[in-house]
Amino acid sequence: MKNLLNEANALQHAYHQITEEVRSRWTANYDRYMARQTKPQVEPPKILVEKKVRANRRSFRTFMTVFILASSSNLRNH
Repeated sequence: MKNLLNEANALQHAYHQITEEVRSRWTANYDRYMARQTKPQVEPPKILVEKKVRANRRSFRTFMTVFILASSSNLRNH
């Protein structure tokens, strides 16, 4: 563990010996590289889509039930 700490301190010291200009160029080059990379199109898993559809159906059924009950109680009161 002590060796890892010594290595980490040595790396940090070496990093700070590099000029700010070079570090900023490294960062800019990396940012340009990452911007050019195509991001894979990730489709949501089928199970998650099905769960969302079921939840929407449940919500709609609940809404309709409440709406119908409210409408029928309003009709009886008037």
